[in-house]
Amino acid sequence: MLSDLTQTIKSLKNLIKLRILYLHGKSNF
Repeated sequence: MLSDLTQTIKSLKNLIKLRILYLHGKSNF
């Protein structure tokens, strides 16, 4: 149970990071 929650949080953090990087990349071009 706890490990599942940790995995979900990790996935969400990665998605947010990718989204921020993607938005930064778009704004740079």
